[in-house]
Amino acid sequence: MPDRASSWCEIMPTPFADVRVHRLDLAAARGDSVRLAAVLTAPERARAALFRRTDDRLRFVVTRAVLRLLLAEAGLGPPEALTIVADGNGKPEIPHSAPLRFNVAHSGAVALVAFADGRDVGVDVEAVRERPDLRDVAARFFARSEVEALGRLPAAEHAAAFHRCWVRKEACVKAAGVGLRAPLAEVVVGVGVRPGAWAATVGGGAPRAFELADVAAGSGYAAAVAVAAPAWRGGRVSV
Repeated sequence: MPDRASSWCEIMPTPFADVRVHRLDLAAARGDSVRLAAVLTAPERARAALFRRTDDRLRFVVTRAVLRLLLAEAGLGPPEALTIVADGNGKPEIPHSAPLRFNVAHSGAVALVAFADGRDVGVDVEAVRERPDLRDVAARFFARSEVEALGRLPAAEHAAAFHRCWVRKEACVKAAGVGLRAPLAEVVVGVGVRPGAWAATVGGGAPRAFELADVAAGSGYAAAVAVAAPAWRGGRVSV
């Protein structure tokens, strides 16, 4: 049986008392993938075998195994016995579980697992990289104010600012459970560095408010976590 999840991950600080974000070092854990695979179910091992690229296969095995260990440490049962299913948008969940909510994201050598007590939660992480279509993607998915703010920044800061904005939007729509069906341009989160927590709304039906914060996922990465606002009475949230 593998060790505790803390052997491969650390808790990252957030401004929310009821939210925990675990950062998993995939590069460090991949050497223990055989031991970690012991907590996966047979269908999960079969799913892992379908990945053609070794890196993708190991990423799935390690991330899912550590998620199971973390859920077990939260008191939900033995890691290998937990039933994890995907909802209609592919978001993993435990049927009829306690109020604990969770979400997972990975990019490059980093995976994040976020937990929240009784609140829907979403997390996202992206390796920051230069891309030639950055401005085109921003024009399609960012709010006009975000596109304009991005254009005012020095070119050397565009990649970091773009990914900062992208992971914030992704965290919000993942928390809402609507995936990329949500009109991302309407989820206004900003491109600049923002301390602490702030709020954003997700439409695609009745608007919902989410508290949002950046996560320090490591050099070369942008990450954010979003949780459902504890009290929401409608209207727009200023960002």
